[in-house]
This record gives sequence, structure tokens and C-alpha cells, in this order.
Amino acid sequence: MQTHNVQFKPINMAAAPPRPAPQAPPTPEQMKELFTPEALEACPYARAMFEQMKELGNAQPPSLQQVTLAEPNSIAQQKAPVNFQATTRSSVEWPSVETFNQTLNEAAKNVPDNSLVGREAADFRAFTRERIDNIQNRQLKDGDSMHRLVHNKQLFGGEVEVHWNPNLEEVVDLFGHKSLGGLVRISDASNEDNPDGENMYGMALELVGNDGQLTDILLTGGSEATEASQAKDPQAQLALFNMLEHPSKVAGLAQMAWEVGPLEAGKMVYDVGRMKSDLNSVADLTAWSRAPFRLKGKDGEHYLVKMRAVPMNSGEGKAEQAQGETTSERLVNEFQNRIEQGEARWRFDLQFMKPGDNANDGRKTWGGEWLPAGEIVIPQVTDKARAAEMSQAAEDTKFNIWKGKEDHNQGPDSEVFYPHGWTNQARLWAYGQSADNRGAQA
Repeated sequence: MQTHNVQFKPINMAAAPPRPAPQAPPTPEQMKELFTPEALEACPYARAMFEQMKELGNAQPPSLQQVTLAEPNSIAQQKAPVNFQATTRSSVEWPSVETFNQTLNEAAKNVPDNSLVGREAADFRAFTRERIDNIQNRQLKDGDSMHRLVHNKQLFGGEVEVHWNPNLEEVVDLFGHKSLGGLVRISDASNEDNPDGENMYGMALELVGNDGQLTDILLTGGSEATEASQAKDPQAQLALFNMLEHPSKVAGLAQMAWEVGPLEAGKMVYDVGRMKSDLNSVADLTAWSRAPFRLKGKDGEHYLVKMRAVPMNSGEGKAEQAQGETTSERLVNEFQNRIEQGEARWRFDLQFMKPGDNANDGRKTWGGEWLPAGEIVIPQVTDKARAAEMSQAAEDTKFNIWKGKEDHNQGPDSEVFYPHGWTNQARLWAYGQSADNRGAQA
């Protein structure tokens, strides 16, 4: 079905509730209304559903709710529905409402978004998708299937619960739930199965919010000295990815120096080295959002925040590495043994941007205090069969900070941790291309 010569009618999900599923198979005209060009470009789930609907023929089509609010047949939705009941309790002493009000009084408000528009956006989107495509195809070896661009090695995947600070929800819009359930994936940041040595790590959360809305939060590890990004903008980040995954590091470094300048290239290589750590346990991981996200205050103002996860039960022992084990194998085995004996917890902090902080340069840190906004809990594993199922679900999930937040696809929680700025905008295009490539190999 050719669509490129057809004028589509956009859907404003923020202005109207989702339409009910048609009682009869959709006509081509109806499908044109349901799936805008923007949806088909930016949302892999919309494209997949579009193709599925074409193949259904006279069968009942999926509901628009499935298309617009979540990944179809999401394991997270199945395992952590809207009526989710937490099995754990928060252990954090929460800052007061007064503390948050004082923080908001001192915070920057309604910071302009520096996202690209028009021709600049189109050009950089094309460049981003081409660069991601080139890197992923370069990674392929004979007989390989396409895999994640980065964070390919899963160290742990499974169920997670997040308890929100009830005092925070008095001053900003969040999910409307005291506790949320979903999936967590903790990974080696490399695109390959790394052997021994120091590596970079990441934590991805997929949480179920109001009306089944999925919200993904992605954090990357490092040290206190590297809580900011190693790249000042997405152009520099793409150049760094290209260098790190280049078959010739010399040629990759030369290309990066040409694209961003030798001084900036040198700074990024230095910071990448500082971000690597030799974890004793997955439970020791500290991770940051790097780029800012937007929250809407109860006062109607918009605030920018950065996020981090801080381990709360780290340093509680380390399993000795068995002979022949790689670092990744040791971490996997140690954490599996750990959560069979008890919970793993991280404090989830927010840092509000203040006047004078830089929202656009990823290398700049902010000066505000980190305040506990929630607690991330991986419950004790008591059912190994379910744990194995959830581990595979985490491996299969396409984590994406833009789920339900695109202009054409806004869900009920679209202003919760809304991605801010050019860097996060480029992530949308990069995630889309990476998901497309992996889907093509499925």
C-alpha cells in the first residue's frame, strides 16, 4: 500500500481521547487517519501495527488504544497491570513537601527547548539514522543477527517495583500511583559480550502508569566524576559511537577528530575511560540520566530535572570469581544468588535545574541538591520459572524514553519525565533506526 502521495489527517492525542476500535475491519481511508506519516516515521510500534492491520484482512483489527498508548502485547503490561499491588515497601526517609516547594522556588522555570525544527531537524534525523544504520551493519559478522547498538549484554532482567515519594507528588505531576511495577534491565554498555576488565553499565526501567501507559527511564553508570555526559551534544555522541564501534580505532578516532575537533575528541576519549568501572556486584551500580527531562509542577510551571539511581545495599559481599569465569559471568551469577536471598534497592533521586545551569551542553553538571524522589526495588526471587520468563521479557523489550510522548502519540502520562532538548530528540531517531534494524533481522 503506497501512502507517500496521500495527505494524512494528524491526530492530536492531547486534545481528544483515543478513538474506540472500529467494529469492522478498517478501510484504507480509516487507516490513513489512524496512522499519520509522523507516527509511521517515529514510532516502530505504529508501523508494526499498521503492517499487521493490512495483513488481517477481514479479521477484527487491534484497538487504537494498543497502537497509541503502548507496545502491543507488552510483557510489562501483562505482568504489572494498572491495578498493580506492590509486594515490597519503601525504606527511604522522604524529604518534606516544604523541602520540595523550596527547591521549586529556587529552580529555573519554563526553560526553552533547543530541539531542532524544520530543515535542520530533517537533515539531522537523516544523518542520525544513516550513522546508526552504518554502525549496526558494521557490527554484523557472518551468521549474526542484528543486536542492540549498545548495552547488548544483559546482566540482569526481571521484575521491578518503584515507590514514589508521596511528598513529591504534592508539588509536581507524576503517575498518580504510590507504587508502580514493570521491568528492569541492567546491562554491560558494550555492543558485545565483554570479557574481563572494566566496563560501562546501564539500567533501563519500563514502568506501567495511568491507563496502562508505559514510561521508560534509561540511566547509564559511571563515577561521581562522570555524572554528566561525555558528549556535549548528539553530533558529538554519534561521532563517539562511531569511533567506539569502528574496526580501526585509529581511523575511528581520526574521523571523530575531523567531525568534532581534536580537543573535543580528546576530552570524550578521556571521559569514556573515567566512566568505566570494575563492579563488585550489579547492586553497586550508580547511574545517571545525563540529559534533562521535563516535569510539570502543580503550579502550572515546567521544571527540568536530571535523574540518578544510587545503590542502597551495595558492599554486602562479593562472590569470588570462579576459574574460567569472565567478569560478566561473575556479575550475573553473583546478583542472581543475591536476589534469591533478598531484595536489591536503589534510591531514585532528582536534581532540579537552577538559573545559571546549562540545559543544552551535556558535559556541564548542575549545582542543585539531589533529592530522593523514589526507590527502585528488585524483589526477592521466589519463583524461578517466572523469573526466567521476566528475564527474557527484559531482553526482548525495546526500551525507549519516547514511548507515549511523541506529538502524535501522547498518552496520559506524556508530561512525566518528558525528554527535553536536542540530545533527547536525536535519541528518538537513533532508537527508531536501531529498532528497525533489529526488527528486520527477527
